[in-house]
Amino acid sequence: MSGSSPHRLFEAIPGQERARDMLGHAIEKGRLASAYLFKGPPDVGKFAAAIDLVRWIKCADPKNCDGDCHSCRLISRLNHPDIELVMPLPTEIYKDPNKTAKVIEGVAADPFGRPRFNKSAKIGIDAIKDLNERLSLFPTFDGGRWAIVRDADTMTVEASNAFLKTLEEPPENAYIILISSRPEYLLPTIISRTQPVQFRRLSRDEIERFALSRGIDQSEARKIAVRADGSIAPIVAGEDETAIEARRLGERVWVALFSKSDAIALEIVDAIGRDLAFTKATLDSAISFLRDHMLAQIGKKELIVNVDRIDRITNAANKFRDPKPVAMALSFLNTKYDSLKSTPQSDLFWMDLIIRGRRIVRRKIYTRGIES
Repeated sequence: MSGSSPHRLFEAIPGQERARDMLGHAIEKGRLASAYLFKGPPDVGKFAAAIDLVRWIKCADPKNCDGDCHSCRLISRLNHPDIELVMPLPTEIYKDPNKTAKVIEGVAADPFGRPRFNKSAKIGIDAIKDLNERLSLFPTFDGGRWAIVRDADTMTVEASNAFLKTLEEPPENAYIILISSRPEYLLPTIISRTQPVQFRRLSRDEIERFALSRGIDQSEARKIAVRADGSIAPIVAGEDETAIEARRLGERVWVALFSKSDAIALEIVDAIGRDLAFTKATLDSAISFLRDHMLAQIGKKELIVNVDRIDRITNAANKFRDPKPVAMALSFLNTKYDSLKSTPQSDLFWMDLIIRGRRIVRRKIYTRGIES
């Protein structure tokens, strides 16, 4: 596995030079760790980078291969006998091999994308038991057996404990990559047995270049880069009707925090329903608007993401000038986002968020809203 420094490693991964250099050095010295933790913000290419690393290791001639050799083709399809992929799935999909295969086919088609489910997805004990068993098998080809655990923080407690045993006594010639945007949800003992690889938020220029590489025209690429908030999610997910509606409702959540109108809160609860993915997207949008509100308050309008709503955001910042309660509300919304891991009742979740959020931003004092 040793050799010259891999100059094409992570070639298609935007803006992660530090991670690339760290792993490239390990390959050059023949010192790959048995377990890595790819951590950092969501939708910055961690999963695509994991696939690229495994492809590099398993390829017979990675520096000259154009990705069309037998090994690279199998890995690109996530169909290589030495590669195991574990990812959170709803129970009904995990128990149906055909549905699981369809999800994996979609993931392989675009490793930068993220599958969407209408029900809660997790990594359960059965998935980890199956993984542990397969990792113990002797590799079919050179380069060892590899396991990629996407969104590892969704492992149940039972699954985490079972997985810990594998990390404590890893099979010979087996390598593991855990991927997480919320490593604080992993067991400390799991984290301690992995080598961290930090991924970072992307700059607007990096996002724009990535958009251009995906065939998006210059004007639209620049617009996407401005509102992308450090990730490539808007590029790979696209501005479909669901995303547009989530953004609209996220803006309404932001408005509701500064309003006395219960009608807004009820509209939000009715519109979102019980779709967990849609709930997360809506809350992401609300956090984005609240962050922009605070940026306008402190005179950093050039960093605002929702530039098409900048007049409304600036107007709100002029009405509510104290950034401290807004910062507290932003922290509260991020805490509420973390609680989504436990899949709360949607209506209670949103009513609690809006009622408590109002108390924070108003400091229990009713003031003019931002309905205009």
